[in-house]
Amino acid sequence: MKFFTIIFNIIKLLDLYLFRRLHIIILAFFFSIKIKKIVNSDIKNISIVFDFQSTPPTYGEFVYYLVLAKYFKLKRKKVEIILISNFNKKSLFRIIDKKKIFLFKEEIKKLTSFYMKINLVEYKSFNNFIKDYQNKKKNILFNFFISRRISIYQTYLPLLNYILQNEKKNFINKLKFTKDKNLKIKNLEKIKPYIAWHIRKNKSWGNYNNNNNEIIKIANYLNSQKRNYKILILSDRNGCIWARKILKNFKNIYYSDKLANGFTEAAKALINSNYYFQFKGGGLTTIAYFSNIPYKIISYITPHDKKFSNRKFLSWQLDNQFRVYNYKKINITEAIKEDL
Repeated sequence: MKFFTIIFNIIKLLDLYLFRRLHIIILAFFFSIKIKKIVNSDIKNISIVFDFQSTPPTYGEFVYYLVLAKYFKLKRKKVEIILISNFNKKSLFRIIDKKKIFLFKEEIKKLTSFYMKINLVEYKSFNNFIKDYQNKKKNILFNFFISRRISIYQTYLPLLNYILQNEKKNFINKLKFTKDKNLKIKNLEKIKPYIAWHIRKNKSWGNYNNNNNEIIKIANYLNSQKRNYKILILSDRNGCIWARKILKNFKNIYYSDKLANGFTEAAKALINSNYYFQFKGGGLTTIAYFSNIPYKIISYITPHDKKFSNRKFLSWQLDNQFRVYNYKKINITEAIKEDL
């Protein structure tokens, strides 16, 4: 019986890491071809849809949609980002309550305004969206999948790797989250210079939360590695309250629930920092990806993600940005061995 259990688990892993990943990578490749055709065509308007039915309630995934939207904008297309907020019991949004859904919507609206300088267009009925789409003849990106509410969010990171690999540095910089030199954030000015440290404590889902032991060891590690910098912990309110209790005896550590509350403000805090560190999971990963901030991110990658090359995880990654995803190195003992 034990033998068959092992064989069964091996088959499941092969299916997860080979076949499922393979079809996503292939689909991402063909999507990249489609996008290049749109960029070189006479199409002037493009609509990108983020559908609660077919995407998870995570900020990280939404950031990929935003970056793709800005890509089209920089290619001189008029871009509209559509949010479809109704869903059924099969959606991953079922695991969070109405209050959290409302807060998620408010936060992605803020993030869109901050990054794209446009507003989201929300449809609370999928049927109304379809009728509107047909009447106005909108150019919906990947409309075959959108009209059937099929999940394709897994393709967005490999897709971005494909379409950005040959873009010039100037274009990539325009695509990134950058700080506004003319805008001083008072709360953050008080603690500069600082490094940003993202922690995660989410009871709803995910097995990549930080634990007490990791938090203490990392706090000591960052203090020794970045002696001349204060530390700003980026997390949600519950994560900050939890970390504050554990690190009550540490000095020069600040918390985003007091200085940069909410995902968008935390994103601003990240791009205004001098360095970014992350051990295990967290939605701010994607903000760091699309920034010029030096970082070290040590966490597992999802089965559908694929590194760009043996040297870089992302095609646009800078030399002072490190992404560690080898499962053997994702333990606290290994994480604090190397210099930052």
